[in-house]
Amino acid sequence: MRAILRRHFGGPEVLEIREMPEPEPKAGHAVIEVKAFGLNHAELHMRKGEWAEIADVSGIECVGIIKSCPGGEFPVGAKVAALMGGLGRTINGSYAEYTRAPVSNIALIDADLPWAELAAIPETYATAWTCLYRNLEIQRGQLLVIRGATSSFGQAALKMAVNAGLRVIATTRNPERFTQLEKLGAERCEIERPDLSKHIPEAKKIDAILDLVGNTVLLDSLAMLRRGGTTQPTSTTFLSETPYIDQILVPLTTRIRPETANTLKRVCLEQKLNRRWPDSAQEIVDLALSQWFAKEGIAD
Repeated sequence: MRAILRRHFGGPEVLEIREMPEPEPKAGHAVIEVKAFGLNHAELHMRKGEWAEIADVSGIECVGIIKSCPGGEFPVGAKVAALMGGLGRTINGSYAEYTRAPVSNIALIDADLPWAELAAIPETYATAWTCLYRNLEIQRGQLLVIRGATSSFGQAALKMAVNAGLRVIATTRNPERFTQLEKLGAERCEIERPDLSKHIPEAKKIDAILDLVGNTVLLDSLAMLRRGGTTQPTSTTFLSETPYIDQILVPLTTRIRPETANTLKRVCLEQKLNRRWPDSAQEIVDLALSQWFAKEGIAD
């Protein structure tokens, strides 16, 4: 089969099409004839060698047709989507004519969309679902703010949240996008700005915030939440990117979920090992996190 492989780590120029053996059938897995695959930012980091795990063939998602499935979980010829489960990281991924994925990470598709359009769905919608249902634990009737809602991720989250019965306020930097977001179900739109909490009437009454803008508005998002509300930043890299660690960690660790706290702990340890911030900042981080872990009964 043909596959896209790297000659070495680097930019797009290191990719080349080569012939390699098709993946063999394996229990608990299915071999998929790849019809299309999405491109993800994570794969850029993998290609550059900035990811700890990377397979010879990249690609963490695809859509296609089942070629073989030894366990019978999917019928041969079924239209499916596959994502994650080690694809592109610990097992050869979707940049190929065929790939093999764990059956736990494959889903049947019942749609007549073109393959290229179907390929844009799996990772985007799976990530949106995880943020909304697992991390924010959304509930019908809640008020949700999606910051940066015009991205593909934002639009997916908007449609999911509205379908789940939430009231959604969507933000964008471009007022010309208001109509688009309202058609997708947004109750109202706001211009995205660094100090949105000072302009939005519902400040301190918002149940949840999905923040797709980034580190610069993290504190502002926290300022908009009601007591007990939750926010889901899309990145934990703010710890290494901002000089205001003492302003970030102290308020953040009073409102985040234990799972997020453990992620912060991991990132802090990585930063400490790599000496990416001064000792004074590390002391603040250690103190803030230790207080959080003690309060939540999390092993430090």
